[in-house]
Amino acid sequence: MRKPFWKLVALPIVCVVAFAPCWPVQSRADEQPLQVAPAADPLDQDAQTTAPPLGEIGPAEQPRAIQRPRDLLKLLRVDDSHFAALEDGRPMHPDEQEALLKILFAASRFDALDIRQFLHPKLDLAELHRAPAELRGEIYLLSGFARKVTYEKLAPEVAERFDMEGYYRCEMTLGDTDIPVAVYSRRSPKAWKLNTTLAERASAEGFFLKLEGEAGGPLRPAFVARRLAWHPGGPLGDAGMDMGLWDDVASRGALRADDTECFYRLLHEMRKLPANQLHRFAMTELPQRYREAAALSADYARLAELPSAQREFHLKPLLENPRPFQGKLVVFEGIARRATRIAIEDPDIAQRFGFKEYWELEVFCDQPARFGRGEKEKVVGSYPIVCCVRELPSGMPWGPDIGEKVRVSGAFFKLWSYRSEAAQIDPRLKRHQDAPLILASGVLWAPAEESQTPYAGLLGGALFVGAGLLFVWGAWRYSRGDRRFRQKVLQRHFTAEPGGGDTSGGAVIVVPDKSTREGSVTGPDA
Repeated sequence: MRKPFWKLVALPIVCVVAFAPCWPVQSRADEQPLQVAPAADPLDQDAQTTAPPLGEIGPAEQPRAIQRPRDLLKLLRVDDSHFAALEDGRPMHPDEQEALLKILFAASRFDALDIRQFLHPKLDLAELHRAPAELRGEIYLLSGFARKVTYEKLAPEVAERFDMEGYYRCEMTLGDTDIPVAVYSRRSPKAWKLNTTLAERASAEGFFLKLEGEAGGPLRPAFVARRLAWHPGGPLGDAGMDMGLWDDVASRGALRADDTECFYRLLHEMRKLPANQLHRFAMTELPQRYREAAALSADYARLAELPSAQREFHLKPLLENPRPFQGKLVVFEGIARRATRIAIEDPDIAQRFGFKEYWELEVFCDQPARFGRGEKEKVVGSYPIVCCVRELPSGMPWGPDIGEKVRVSGAFFKLWSYRSEAAQIDPRLKRHQDAPLILASGVLWAPAEESQTPYAGLLGGALFVGAGLLFVWGAWRYSRGDRRFRQKVLQRHFTAEPGGGDTSGGAVIVVPDKSTREGSVTGPDA
């Protein structure tokens, strides 16, 4: 009798599975480790073409914790040899340019949160002079005045290697003193003129490099910073806003990645300015903004000469020439038709600036807007203005369809181009709406019950008093008629007996008897 075919096939398979663990195999520990080539760094000529073999990391090879800024700089290919190349007691020498450019490039790649983690809020000059070599790479907050800015252009081959065309050197004095420092940076505000004497309020977060100076002369601390911040006189500059951030913000168009830092920084600093202060400063700044825009139209020069009581917000300058108004304060009133909560998705931004959401309002200004000139002039009765605020007043409604009267005092950011509601409903439409984008800490809200005429309370009180008087008069009329009614009834049914009156004043009362139609007479003498 033949065995089934499946038994003949299954027997070899069972044997292979049973004895497979006994067969010799090559251990993975004996295999050659994988070779990984790191990404090439154009700034590091000494970088290896391949990484060391992957294997077990011994206790001595464990990566150290990040304790100082220089630990992070090492990850960006700036090691101790570059700091050792810096020599105190002399100006920045060509031999030190390699280290300077590497640190400039690495500092620009630092995250703002990393800088905040290692930032020294106060600069101790005595400590810098005592141990400069030990403190190289430490980050200090520098605040004072920019006195002079120069620009150093790099050779084409050097510029290509370090991905920068040149760098700025700013001479600063700290605080209100004459203590000089030098700050090297890849960015400088465009409003600062080069090679001229300045007196601009400025700040920087600087990596300490060395002590510059001539032989036998005073020493000046030198730093590298990501950017030079500009704080001109005015409410926003006093609040700490870096007005140089507007160099990266286009005057019109959609929101871009370059707008991010200025947008959130402005929302953050606006919280320091109360609404009443913003209103006062905005009314003061309006004439100057109209004078700057007068080159476009003579109408703006006329607006600049109006007395303060007649100054008001005008849409036309912002729509036709928004650049002079960027970063300037405006104040206006209108009807908020939409209030939308916007959540900040980037956790780094939320952590840096201390808020996780803001509100976007679409406010329709009461004044008409005129576009074009002559026969092409077009008048729009109400125009939308988009406002972004940190918070809404307590109790104010929010949603896609509201109608609340508000007053906004804030800073003009840009002329924002966004898709209209019709385009959002129908994707086939490509209509874009240009609207001024205003950033503020909040809005002043006038609820419906509080926005009534001031005489409404007096009118209501007068009506209440009138109703009370009418009620008293009606009660008096009712009681008077009731007395007359009782007098008539008593005369008809109750009569005194003729001649039987009591001279002492006693009344003779006729009491009807139920059994007879005529009543019996009773009285005091009966």
